[in-house]
Amino acid sequence: MAAPQVCLTCKGRKKKCDKRLPRCGYCEQNNKACFYDYGGTPDSSSPTLATESTVAYTLPQTKPTVSIGSIHDSKFLDATIPQEVLQIIEATQQSIEDITARYFNGLYLWVPFLCPDRFSKDLFQFRAAPTAEFSLLLLCMCLVTYDPAQAIQPEVEQAALYFHAKTLFNQIQILRYPAVHPIQAGLLISVYEYAHGRPDIALATVDHCARMAYRIGMNKKPTRLGWNEGWNTWWAIVIFERIFYCESTFTEIPMVTTAPDDTDLLPHEVGDFDLELGLNPGCRVAPVSQVGIGCLGRTAQAAYLLDRVIQTIRAIAITTADQIANLIYLDGELQRLLSVAMNKCHGERGGHCGAVGASIRALSMLHQHILHLEATATNSKWRDHSQAALDTVAQMVVDISRSHYGISYAQVDIISPVCNYILRHTLEHIYEKRYADSKAWFEDSDALRESLAKLDRRWSFDKGTFSSTERKTSVTSIDRRTKSDAHHEVRPRIVQLSDKCNCTVKNMGKRRSWDELDETTRLDYIRAVNCLAAKPALTDKNLAPGAVNRLDDFTYIHINQTNIIHGSGYLLPWHRMFLWQFEQAMRNECGYKGYLPYWDNARFSEDPLNSAVWSGSEYGFGGNGIDLHLKPQTFVFPGLTKPFKLPMPGGTGGGCVTDGPFTNFTISLGPVVKPFIDKNNTYGYEPNPRCLSRNFDPTSSKGVLTWANATTIVSSHNIAQLRGTVEGLWHKNSHTYIGGEGADPFSTTNDPAFYLLHTQIDRLWGIWQGQDLKNREYAIDGNRTFLGIPLDYAPDVPPSLATIDDAMDMGLGFKPKTKEGMPMTKGGFCYIYE
Repeated sequence: MAAPQVCLTCKGRKKKCDKRLPRCGYCEQNNKACFYDYGGTPDSSSPTLATESTVAYTLPQTKPTVSIGSIHDSKFLDATIPQEVLQIIEATQQSIEDITARYFNGLYLWVPFLCPDRFSKDLFQFRAAPTAEFSLLLLCMCLVTYDPAQAIQPEVEQAALYFHAKTLFNQIQILRYPAVHPIQAGLLISVYEYAHGRPDIALATVDHCARMAYRIGMNKKPTRLGWNEGWNTWWAIVIFERIFYCESTFTEIPMVTTAPDDTDLLPHEVGDFDLELGLNPGCRVAPVSQVGIGCLGRTAQAAYLLDRVIQTIRAIAITTADQIANLIYLDGELQRLLSVAMNKCHGERGGHCGAVGASIRALSMLHQHILHLEATATNSKWRDHSQAALDTVAQMVVDISRSHYGISYAQVDIISPVCNYILRHTLEHIYEKRYADSKAWFEDSDALRESLAKLDRRWSFDKGTFSSTERKTSVTSIDRRTKSDAHHEVRPRIVQLSDKCNCTVKNMGKRRSWDELDETTRLDYIRAVNCLAAKPALTDKNLAPGAVNRLDDFTYIHINQTNIIHGSGYLLPWHRMFLWQFEQAMRNECGYKGYLPYWDNARFSEDPLNSAVWSGSEYGFGGNGIDLHLKPQTFVFPGLTKPFKLPMPGGTGGGCVTDGPFTNFTISLGPVVKPFIDKNNTYGYEPNPRCLSRNFDPTSSKGVLTWANATTIVSSHNIAQLRGTVEGLWHKNSHTYIGGEGADPFSTTNDPAFYLLHTQIDRLWGIWQGQDLKNREYAIDGNRTFLGIPLDYAPDVPPSLATIDDAMDMGLGFKPKTKEGMPMTKGGFCYIYE
C-alpha cells in the first residue's frame, strides 16, 4: 500500500519518496516523523491512511476517526486525541471517576507527587477545553490502574494499552513543547514498566522525562505562583530515577538528574498547595531528624540518601577505609530516617512506604557492598555489623510481607511496586543464609512468597528480567553465586523438604476430584497454569533450547528422565515428588490457594466426556482435538539399547484442541516418540512451537478405567502386584485415552491434563499404602531403567533393582532419595485425598 503523495519530510528536502506506509523508507531509516496529510487533496479512492486512527488502536465497536498524518497540526491534535483517549478508556469499561479514585487511593500513595485538588481542577477545565497533554495523563492513569479480571478475556489487553500510552507519549514529546502533564504521564508509564519488572526500560523513560523537565526549567526551585506541582514533579523524577537505577543493568551510565543537595528544598506536601499565595521556603533535605515533614518529603530524603550510597559505592578515588566510614555514616542516617517513617506508618500501608522502600533498598546495597569487599580490606567488626544489619533489614521486610496478609486483591495497589524488588532481594538473602530453626525459615520464606504471589497477580512481574539484572555487574554488587545456583527461586524450597516435619490434621492439604471443585477454584487453577505458562523457563538453554516457560521446565525433566521413571521402581515415588513440585510452583509462584485435583476417571469410564474435566467452558480443560482420521501407528522409544515399539490407536481426534481455556495454547518441547528416531532432535529439546493436540480413544477407557479395576489395584497383595496393575491397567490407558500430546510418554506433560491423570494414580497408590503403612509406605519394586533395558549411553551396565536410597533427578539440581518421595504426610509432604 502506497500513499497518494510524497511525505512532508521528503517534500521539504526535495528528494524522491517511496511513499511507503506508515513511514517512507527515508523516514524509517533515519527515525523521522513521517506525515502524508499536509493539506493536499489525495484521491478519495486511494487506500490512504484516512482509515487509520491517530493512536492506531483496534477496539471493539470503535470507529477510526482521523488520519495519523494530521497530527502535526496542533489544533487538530487537541481536537482528536482527547476523543480517542476517551474511547480507549471506555473500552476498558472504566470511567474517569473510577480511574482517578483507584489511582489516588492506591498507587498514588507510593510517591504522591500529584495533587488531587489540582487534578480535579485540571479535569474540570479539560472537560470544557480538552487538550492532548491532559488526555495523555488520563490514559496513563488508566494504564497504571487497569486490572481486568483474569478469568475472562478483556476487551483491551494491558500490553495494547501500554503500547497506546507509550506511542502517544512519544508523539506528544515530538510534536509539542514540554509541559507538566506529559512529564507526569511519562512518570506513570515508567512506574508501569518498573512494576512489571522492566527497570532498564523504566529508567530510559524517566530519563526522557528528566530532559523534558530541564527544557522548561522544572529543576529550579519555585519562584512564582503555580509551580508547586512542577517542583513536586521534578522531585518525583529524581526519586524514581534513583529507585529504578538500583535494579538497572545500565549502572555505568551516569544519571540524568543532578544529585540532590542537602540544602535543596524538599517538595511541597499536598496540604501546601492551598498556601501558594504565601510561599514558604519550606524544609531542606537535611537533616533527616527534622519534624513536620510529610510523606513525599520523607521519600525525597530517602532518595537523597540512596543517591549518596550509590555515589559512595561507585567512588574509586577514595580508600576502602574512607569508603567504609562514609557508608557507616549513611547507615546511621538511613536508620534514623527509617525509624521516623516506620513510626509514622504505625504498621499500616501509607504514603511513607515510599521512604521505607527506598531506605531499605539503600541499606541493603550499603551492607552488601561492605560484605563483598575483600576481607583483608575490611575490619571484621564492620563485616559482622553489616551481616547483622542485613539480617535486621530482612526481618523487617518479612514483617512488611506479613502485613500484606490482610490486604485483599482489590486493594493490592496500595502495596508499592518497590516491594516486588525488596521482597525478592530479601528472599535471596534468606535462601543464602538459612536458619538454625528450619520451621522459622519456612514461615519467613512462605510469607515473602505469598506476598510476591499477590503482587505478581497484579503486575505480572517479569522474573526473567529480574534474574538477568541480578546476574550482571551492578552498583548493588548483590550476586556472587555460581552458575549452579541460578535457579534459587525454586530449588531451595524443595531441597529443604525433609527439614519440615510438622504435618497435622489442621494444616493437611486435601486433594479433591476436579468434578467436586467449585467453579472459583477451577478458575483459579486454570489461571495458575496460564500464569506458569507466562513465566520464563529456569532450565539452562544449553540443555533445552526450546524451553520457553515454567511449564517447559517440568516437561524437560520429564523427557530427560522418561527411560528411568517408567517401567521401573521409580514410577510412583518420582511422580509423587514431581506432582508436589508442580503444586508448589502453582501455589508459590502463581498464588493458587488450592491443591492438585485429580480426574476420577473410574467414575466416568463409560463416557469420560461427562466429566467436567473435558468441559469446553472456562471451567474445564477443553475437549478433543480436531478429527484428523488417523490410523493406528507404532512409535519407537529413543535412548534404549534394545528397540521398544509403542502402539497407538487411531483415536477420534489428533488435531488441535478447539474449545476451553487451552485453545491456541502453544507448546514448544517434543514430541519425542515418532515412527522413527529423529537424530536431529532425538528428545525434542529444540524449539517446536505448535498447538496442544488431543486424540481421545474411548476404547482405552470403556471397560478398562473402571471401578472394578481400581479396586483390583488397591487390593494388590504386594508392591510388585500393585506396580504391575498400575502400569498395565491404569497408567498406560489413562494416557492413551487422551492421546495427542498426552500420549507421548516423554513430553506428555505438555498437556495440562497430565497432572490430573497422575494425581489419580498417586491417589490409588496412597489408598494402597494406607491399608498397611508400616509395611507399604516404603515398599519398592522394579528395575532402575525402563523394563530393565540398558540405556544407550550406558550399554554395558547390567539391569539392577531400584532401592529407596537411590537418588531421583527432579531437575534444577534437586536430587532427593527415592524414599523422600514415598510418604504423603512426612518430610515436607502433607496431603490426603478426598
